[in-house]
Amino acid sequence: MCWITKNKKIIFFVLFIILALSFLFNGFKSEMEVTSVKRRYDAYSFPEYITYKTNRGLVKYRGDLKFNPDSVKKDKNIYYAEYFGTVKRDGYSFFNN
Repeated sequence: MCWITKNKKIIFFVLFIILALSFLFNGFKSEMEVTSVKRRYDAYSFPEYITYKTNRGLVKYRGDLKFNPDSVKKDKNIYYAEYFGTVKRDGYSFFNN
C-alpha cells in the first residue's frame, strides 16, 4: 500500500515540473508582436483587420491584426499579404485547443 502513495507523489511531482517548465518557457508574456501572412485569389479582397488567435504553451493569445497594403505580392494566381499587430493574453488552455 505504501508504494502506491509513493508512486502518486512521484507522478504529481513530475506533472508539476512539466507544468512549471511549460509556463517558464512559453507562458509569461502578457502580449507579443505578431506578423501573419494570409493569401487570397484577389488582391482587393483582403480585409483591413483580422482577429488572430494562437496558443503558446498553456496560454491563449488573441488580438486584432492590421492589413499592410504595401506587402501584397503575387505568386502565380495567389496574392499574399502581411498582417501585423499585438496580441494579448486571453486565458489559459489546459485541456482544450
